[in-house]
Amino acid sequence: YTMEVVAGGTPAQGVYPHIEISVDGKKAGEVQLTGGGLRSYPVAISLPEGKHELSLAFTNDLNVGGEDRNLVLDKVVFYRGFAE
Repeated sequence: YTMEVVAGGTPAQGVYPHIEISVDGKKAGEVQLTGGGLRSYPVAISLPEGKHELSLAFTNDLNVGGEDRNLVLDKVVFYRGFAE
């Protein structure tokens, strides 16, 4: 599958938000945002048939020197097939 994370955010110290993706409690991928506006970040992900628990973690939150790194998560969409 391709998991499309649509996200944006604000940088701190020149670095944008980082998202860690877990499925059923195991790391399945990650996304490093490259800009502030909402955009699509495709991630190839393997999912066996059945129900799964998806979690997204904002792993590099920072507020320092008047800069506040924040994540804006719009949506997550799954498609059959892998991202290239």
